Amino acid sequence: MIDTPNKDPLGQALKAYQAGLSTAEIQVVSDIAIDDVIPVEYLFRTEQDMPKWELTALDLCRGKVLDIGAGAGCHSLALQNRGHEVVALEISTGAVDIMTQSGIRHVEHGSLWDYQGGPYDTLLLMMNGIGLVGDFQGLRRRRGRRCTGNFNWRS
Repeated sequence: MIDTPNKDPLGQALKAYQAGLSTAEIQVVSDIAIDDVIPVEYLFRTEQDMPKWELTALDLCRGKVLDIGAGAGCHSLALQNRGHEVVALEISTGAVDIMTQSGIRHVEHGSLWDYQGGPYDTLLLMMNGIGLVGDFQGLRRRRGRRCTGNFNWRS
């Protein structure tokens, strides 16, 4: 788990944005996905601001949902508001704090590979979340292996 601020760039970026730094960005560099720069405000969007493909993914959620790598929790919150039972799983301590403050009822701090909860009817991996496993077969991989991604934030 990421539980120290200097090793939690996502949490630092979310907290900086929440504290008023509206220009904060997250730079994502990975060997399993296209490099990207994401304005942190995008992670706080409401359901009304989500693109059609995200809304379609939310529409397909059934029953109890595990939002893996929930980030700031915008998808968890949208599903919770729709009446779903949602567990937001996130490795970033800062992100867990943000989600808890935003009113998400069930937030779990931990790694997908160590998580013991469930069962779930839907596993939701949004915003490059599938990068945690690579593909559906990757969901079965041995615990302890990790993708080699690098996430940084800047203002």
